[in-house]
Amino acid sequence: DPNAIDQVPSSILQAPLFVDLGSGSLMSGMVQYAYQLFNARGSSTTISPVSGMIHLTSSSTSNDLNDYKGDEKEKNTGKSAIINIPISYGSTDYSSYYDRARIYRIFYNDNTETPKVSVLDEIRIA
Repeated sequence: DPNAIDQVPSSILQAPLFVDLGSGSLMSGMVQYAYQLFNARGSSTTISPVSGMIHLTSSSTSNDLNDYKGDEKEKNTGKSAIINIPISYGSTDYSSYYDRARIYRIFYNDNTETPKVSVLDEIRIA
């Protein structure tokens, strides 16, 4: 029966968008985010392009840039990253096909080390 086939369109995902820094417990360094959409029936997208690089330091971002400084490695910055995950492209709303998103974090302790990639969370989107 052709109607029993679960058809999911090919997906063109956009990179997550950095919105702002909030309060949290991210360590000093740099971070990027990516995501993958999926559903309970086993359908999933490829992983999205990564977000832009987000610099994490305990310095206030509202001060004069002359006062903005980096931190020692492995220092709690007291910050979190607020990102927006676009779940539509053009006229296609992917929440019609996928109901969950897997969020990936790529953390760079410094620019000479291999980044640490982890699944940050799996969230419901629909």
